[in-house]
Amino acid sequence: MNPYLRRAAILLLIFAFTFSGTPTASAQAEASGQGATTASLEGRVFGPDRITPVPGAVVRAIRGDGVQVYSSLPADERGNYAINGIALGSYDIVVEMPEGVYLVEKTLGITQAKSYGLSLATVPSENVEKRMSAIDKPVKGYAWTLEGKSAKGGGFWKSPGGIAIIAGGAAAILALALSGGGDNNNKGSSSTP
Repeated sequence: MNPYLRRAAILLLIFAFTFSGTPTASAQAEASGQGATTASLEGRVFGPDRITPVPGAVVRAIRGDGVQVYSSLPADERGNYAINGIALGSYDIVVEMPEGVYLVEKTLGITQAKSYGLSLATVPSENVEKRMSAIDKPVKGYAWTLEGKSAKGGGFWKSPGGIAIIAGGAAAILALALSGGGDNNNKGSSSTP
């Protein structure tokens, strides 16, 4: 087999195992009870038109009557926010701005230690029935959840399916390298009539 092809196959194998080993180790740690026990929430905050970002908005995840409150830093100029280290449980989500708060109507169940994407549009309304005793600001309306507007795309190649394809391709190249790559140096036939 060509020595350059063999080296390339070995390098590709090392690359694949480097990137595919991380999710496996993480899954094994979680299965043993030693894995992550917190989640994160990230997305963007938009105005009522669902297009204009709202910089400076603070998103809060509130458990119970304010027993636990997790807050983002003020959203950046594109409306991006992130809350890290959220304990698993059910939360009310609130978007806080200087003039008041906007409430997500339903509670959010954070049931797995992973990153959740949640983009929100702040829509003024005078008929908000839900109240938040943990927030001492007037309720100005609802924060509607938006589909397909997460802060960042997951990307196929970072997903379990993409990693499996990378690892499978590397294994195939390694098998090809170890088998000689189909390079048949035997030019004649050794069969007898």
